Amino acid sequence: MQGQDHYYIYRAPDGTPPMSEWKHFLSTPIGTKDEVKAKLSQLFPQLDWRAGGVDGKTWFGYGGTCIEGTQDFLIEEDKPGEVHVIIANRADPYTLVSVMDLLDLNYVFRPELNEFFDPYRHINNPSV
Repeated sequence: MQGQDHYYIYRAPDGTPPMSEWKHFLSTPIGTKDEVKAKLSQLFPQLDWRAGGVDGKTWFGYGGTCIEGTQDFLIEEDKPGEVHVIIANRADPYTLVSVMDLLDLNYVFRPELNEFFDPYRHINNPSV
């Protein structure tokens, strides 16, 4: 379940196909990069944000320890003022659910396996 997985967390209408089938964004904007960074930092105060990428539009938020759990997020404004997806790296189901609940998101996609992931199911039944 975990390991080097990347989880794409977003909000989209029910019945939206997997991201691998999109020709354009089918997800709805979550907020601006500053709004999303602020909300994630409320949830995980230890996050340290750094700009990256070729154009500086990508933001990496990393924090925590092995004991308390680490957080590793990537966000990018796809259009000015519009973050559509949060990427959570090596996240446990509790982290994913916390982000989904905070930002009212309803999909988690695992691109490595080309499948949706239901973190609520894994919390309620860890053996799956």
